[in-house]
Amino acid sequence: MSAFPWDKSFLTGLDQVDEQHHALVDLINRFSGLLEAGDIEDPRALARVCEELTQYAKYHFSEEQMFMDELGVDPRHVAHHVREHADFFLDLARMRAEVASGQSEAPRHLLEFLVHWLAAHILGSDQAMARQIAVMSAGRSPAEAFAAEERALDGATGILLRSLGGLIMLVSERSRQLAELNDSLENRVFRRTQELSLVNERLSGTVKRLEAEQQETRRLSQELEEANRQLEGYAMIDRLTGLPNLQYAMNRLTSEIASARHFGHPLSVAIFAAEGFKAVNEDHGHAAGDEIIMSLGVLLRMAFRHHDVVCHVGVEEFLVICPLTSHAEVVKLLDRVRAALPGLEVRVGDSVWKGAVSGGVAELGPGVDTVKKLIQAATTRRWPLEP
Repeated sequence: MSAFPWDKSFLTGLDQVDEQHHALVDLINRFSGLLEAGDIEDPRALARVCEELTQYAKYHFSEEQMFMDELGVDPRHVAHHVREHADFFLDLARMRAEVASGQSEAPRHLLEFLVHWLAAHILGSDQAMARQIAVMSAGRSPAEAFAAEERALDGATGILLRSLGGLIMLVSERSRQLAELNDSLENRVFRRTQELSLVNERLSGTVKRLEAEQQETRRLSQELEEANRQLEGYAMIDRLTGLPNLQYAMNRLTSEIASARHFGHPLSVAIFAAEGFKAVNEDHGHAAGDEIIMSLGVLLRMAFRHHDVVCHVGVEEFLVICPLTSHAEVVKLLDRVRAALPGLEVRVGDSVWKGAVSGGVAELGPGVDTVKKLIQAATTRRWPLEP
């Protein structure tokens, strides 16, 4: 039985969009078929379908965004739509990593996420896009089409769709927080200890065989460390904080700059740094420094809005991308950060690091019109945030 039964409820009336949606549904059902057939133990088969689904989703989302740009859909809907696509890839990358790590329930969790997310996205944002395009085809402006859609969503169905969208975002955020906890040092040490215990049970041969196994283990360990370093370079998620990393931040900021130029809406960034971090790292070790970075990451994610993108971009630096937001509005958001600083205390040895944070803000505009210039402007304007 198909995990995602396709029916006319999912039709938008846009042939190209419906065809691509159907292709995504077919890929999800192929993934479901592997699980039902008992191929869950074959990581290569799962990885192939996951990769095919990821690449097709990238293609579909890109086509959908170009389609909205070509038809001139209202930028407020486009910005919301693009943010949903970006958040989807963050969750998908995290869940694929869980599948690759061999977690027994991870494939079924991934399947449930794909089915529920795509159904909600089609019935919500994609149907809203189709209705606005239909209104525009009748001669109304994009802004009028957007306003008509907002009015149409004032009823019970609209409230339900908004609530469903909010629930999906909340569950997604909670899942990311749980993934961060599950990837904590204690859990990694526990898993590694279990692996070493299993290896030790098998090393029951002669001293010669033991030495050979130890040499092989050291070689494999070195290869694993090298593979992990390469994986971290390509991954979009920072392992320490669970936030998007530098690579994701640069790609997202490039996309947001292009969107801001195209639609003429504001775009601002804020950059933060943990002051005194280097001294803590040198005097008390990396564990103390990691605790500071994780605590500051949580504070920033709670202080900013759900559609702002908080990224860990350097050892002690965070970048926050604020679409559709002016410089003055971001400065007000910094007041939330400042108000939360008294509660940011991390014990380091016999002393306490007390939320020494600096922050700076910059807005896209004349002379500040590239990723590099925007970040440089925010960095040079950084000042200590006093509670």
